[in-house]
Amino acid sequence: MRLPSTGLTVTLGTLVVLGALAAAEAWAQPASVGPMGTPMTGVDEKIQEVADAKARFTKLDFAGALTLLREAVKKNADRLPPAQVILAMWYAEANQGAAVLGSLEMAVAEDPGDPQAYLILGNVELQAGRVTAAGLLFDKAQSVMGSFKSPNRKKSLEPNVYAGLAAVAESRATIADEDKARANQEWVGAEERLRTWLKLDPNNAIALQRLARALFKQRTSEKVNEASERLKEAKKADPNVLTPAATMAKFYQEEGDFKNAKKWMEYALSPQLGSEDLRTLLEAARWCVQTALEDPGQLEEAKKHASKAIRLDEKSMDALILRGVVALFQKEYEPAERYFLSAHVLSPANFAASNNLALALCEQNEAKKRQAMEYARNNAQQYQNSPEAASTYGWVLYKNNQLAEADNVLSRLVRSVRVNEDTLYYAARVASERRRPEEANQLLQRALGTKNPFSMRPEAQLLLEQLRKAPSTP
Repeated sequence: MRLPSTGLTVTLGTLVVLGALAAAEAWAQPASVGPMGTPMTGVDEKIQEVADAKARFTKLDFAGALTLLREAVKKNADRLPPAQVILAMWYAEANQGAAVLGSLEMAVAEDPGDPQAYLILGNVELQAGRVTAAGLLFDKAQSVMGSFKSPNRKKSLEPNVYAGLAAVAESRATIADEDKARANQEWVGAEERLRTWLKLDPNNAIALQRLARALFKQRTSEKVNEASERLKEAKKADPNVLTPAATMAKFYQEEGDFKNAKKWMEYALSPQLGSEDLRTLLEAARWCVQTALEDPGQLEEAKKHASKAIRLDEKSMDALILRGVVALFQKEYEPAERYFLSAHVLSPANFAASNNLALALCEQNEAKKRQAMEYARNNAQQYQNSPEAASTYGWVLYKNNQLAEADNVLSRLVRSVRVNEDTLYYAARVASERRRPEEANQLLQRALGTKNPFSMRPEAQLLLEQLRKAPSTP
């Protein structure tokens, strides 16, 4: 069950918790991005030709839309991106991935001296984990930026270049984490690029937070002190970001330093700082779940912080889902159901709410297990590329006594993708009941071999002990 420190969605095994702290956790994101990583440079749809093109686009007249966009770009060269880039943005909004990439390839062919298509493609590659390809594209964007003739667009796009280059260095540093010297070199590179970004946009809170992290990762006393100061600047620039103290706690936890993380988190929750701050309470609750292996009492602390967050904002999706997750960890399935159901009613299309609701329901009586099947089946159909949706569906099948079907789903899942620890337990449980003890043993050792918190860790430990005690079959 992994609680990564980056990204906007925090996954607790198959449990899914929405990230409330977008700015604080967007460590590796470009300066300002839209769907599929498209840099948001302000396509002015008040321009008549652009408005007309959008109308054509919504009517699926893509050729007509492109013609009008080209006319608009000719008249507003310093205000608008190339026509194919605008079209790509609209395709991205419509979730048409293949069309996005096709338009971007055409944009590069038609306007090789314009940096924006390279930036978008770099973001797409970065989001897919193809760091080298992303780096080459950001390098290309930087090279063409020097001779770029559009002052307004250059001012808007240039921060994205350095944000992207920094993100590549941050990603490489994370990949090279075991090689301390190499990782430190990448953090130094990230620092350099982030400082350049801040010269272009001095009050960008995300850039300041990312610089703080790059400084902290170098772990000299001077850099750590500067990191703390940069976080204060970020909070001043944007009061909505996570408090400096809570962010420092996150930094220390990333390094596995529970003692200092706890010290900073307690300070963040002190009355003078964050005891009544929703974002701080949510981050504290997440952190407590993450560190429950170091201190089992952390789950009660997580419960306290999440409950207080709900009292501050009873309609906070993050607070409701996080409180439900804590209840699942504590095997309190009826309360978990209530919290997830409240979140689901607020946002019926929210995957985290419905996925976790299925997990809470399937641990109860037969009628609720059948309800769980409806949620899990719908999610599996709607989110066909989601390992979490498939995992929950497999587990709910098992809880509804459909062993063969559960085995089919879970066995295929653990063979095809990297899965979380809860899923490994689910597959092991099914394999054990299907009389494949060696396979079950291997899956359980994989799940328990990590330090990641996951809700089924006690059950996984118990099953492994039972398998070891069981007589071997001839």
